[in-house]
Amino acid sequence: MSRRTIFVSAALLGLAVVLGSCGKKSTNPDDDGGGGGGGSTAKVVIVDSLPLPGLFVGTPVQVGSVLALSTDSLFIVNPAGGLAILHRGRGIFPAGSHNNMLFATAGTNDVDATLCAYNVALNGSLTLLGSFPLFPNYRFMSVHGNSGTYIYGFTASTFYTFDASNPASISISETLRGFSMGRIDVGGSKLVVSAWDSVAVMDITNPAHPAITVLFPSADEAVDAALHNSTLYVAERTAGVRVFQLPNVATPVAAIPSTHDSTEYVACWSDTLVVGDGSLLLAYDVADPGHPKKIAQATMPGVISGMLPGSALFVVTTRFAEGTVRLLKVAITSD
Repeated sequence: MSRRTIFVSAALLGLAVVLGSCGKKSTNPDDDGGGGGGGSTAKVVIVDSLPLPGLFVGTPVQVGSVLALSTDSLFIVNPAGGLAILHRGRGIFPAGSHNNMLFATAGTNDVDATLCAYNVALNGSLTLLGSFPLFPNYRFMSVHGNSGTYIYGFTASTFYTFDASNPASISISETLRGFSMGRIDVGGSKLVVSAWDSVAVMDITNPAHPAITVLFPSADEAVDAALHNSTLYVAERTAGVRVFQLPNVATPVAAIPSTHDSTEYVACWSDTLVVGDGSLLLAYDVADPGHPKKIAQATMPGVISGMLPGSALFVVTTRFAEGTVRLLKVAITSD
C-alpha cells in the first residue's frame, strides 16, 4: 500500500474551514444545556468499584468482552458481574482495539517505544501478533480499528495512519503534519481529532487515507471530542462543551459551561451525553442536540481520568495525592 505525507497549513487554524457545502447558520441554544433546566430526571449509580495501584495513564479500552487499562501496570479486567483482574503485566499501555485484538505501546521510554498488536484471550492472557518501532516523542493517544485494519495515532506534531491488516507486518499508510497531540473518536465514516488548539474532522471512507473536511480553532484546549451521527461534542476545559451540527462549525448549536473549569471527557451514545468535569460526572439528554437537558449528576470518588461507554459506562478516577485509581462501573437510571 502506498504511503503519503500531507502537510496541514497552520494558517488554516486561524478560522473555521469547511471543505464542501455548509449547512445553514445555527441559532444559539437556551440555558437548559448548562444548568439542568427543570431538574434531574435520572440518577448516577456506581454499580461496582475496583481499586488499582498507581496512577492512571490513559482511557480504558474494551477488547472483546474484557477491559484493558494501565496504571503502573497493565490490567486486563473482566467487567461482567463483579469487576475482577484477569491479568497484570508491565510496560504495556493500551491505546485501542478491534474485536479481540489489542493495540498498545510497549517500552520503557519514548525512544524504545513500539506499537504492538496482541490477541487477548478470555482469561486475559496476551499473545503478541506483531510490532512496529515508533519514533522519539511518540504518544499513542488513541487507536481505532476500521474494519480491523487501520490504526490512528500521534507524535507531538504528526497524525499517523497505520495499516494493520497483517498484524505481523504493520506499516504507515498516511501522515498528516501540523497537529498537536490529542484524542480521537470515530463515528461511522468520520473521525474527529481534538488536538488542543484545534479540532479536525476527517472523512475515513477510505480509512487508509483520512481526508480533512473540517478544521477549526478551539475555544480553549480541545482535550476530547465525541461524534454521534452528524453532531460533534467538543470538551474544552474551562470553556466546557461546545456542540456543533456538522458540517457547520461557524456557530455552535449549544454550549454547556464547565462547572469546575476542568471539562476533559465527553462520551455520547443513543441520546445520552456524559461529561467528565473534575470529579463531577454529568449526564444530558441530547435527543435535541441544540437543547441539551441535564438529567443527572454525581460526584465521583476522585478526579475523572477516563471514560468508556460500551456494555456499561466505565469511569476511571484518580486520587493523585494518594496515588490510587478506581475503575467504576456506572449506570444512569431513571428515578
